[in-house]
Amino acid sequence: LYKPSHHVGGDLVGFFKLSDQRIAAYAIDVSGHGVSSALMTARLSNFFNPQHLDENIALKKLRNGEYVLRDPAEITAELNNRLQDEADNDQYFTMIFADINLDSGLTRFCQAGQPHPVVLRATGEIEFVGGGGAPVGLIPEMEYETSVVNLGSGDRMMMYSDGITECEDPDGNMLDEAGLRELLDRHRGQGERETLDSVMDDLTKFNGSDHFDDDISALLLTIP
Repeated sequence: LYKPSHHVGGDLVGFFKLSDQRIAAYAIDVSGHGVSSALMTARLSNFFNPQHLDENIALKKLRNGEYVLRDPAEITAELNNRLQDEADNDQYFTMIFADINLDSGLTRFCQAGQPHPVVLRATGEIEFVGGGGAPVGLIPEMEYETSVVNLGSGDRMMMYSDGITECEDPDGNMLDEAGLRELLDRHRGQGERETLDSVMDDLTKFNGSDHFDDDISALLLTIP
């Protein structure tokens, strides 16, 4: 799901395949709006380009020529260091980067200022996971942590920007995590695309307009 608040936006969501069993997924929200934020998202998307493995910051090349995924916290710290090295760069961004094993359901992720990912269990439970973490580009030598969540068959995980939880109604009340939980529970049983479309429709009704003050983005995946 992606809906920029202006003609160009500063959110980025995506994923790339590591093997038949594993994918990497990410959600990024660059500070500010407009062209400068959009340029940063374009640059970040190049860092995770699956077509150019040597330039993909998430991958490490072994001596035998094989590429393996780096630890999510290590990837986040590397991005933080690169931004700190640029003296004229005053931008920062929040991010979640996840390494997902589709066979075992083991999901390792680093949360850096991005809203807590939400897990929708096949049993009906809804959980917000993660330990928070500081945005990328604000604090030199910041140490990030990799969190772990186990997903079972039929479980879903959604990563999203704060444009969703901080969306306000006409009276200034934010949707917050409680409102998102209610929306997701309401649309349980729908397909991934249909669920995201329904969430977008509900946000429009909640907001009272189809114009939003912040970019809105989300990525929803289901463990087979």
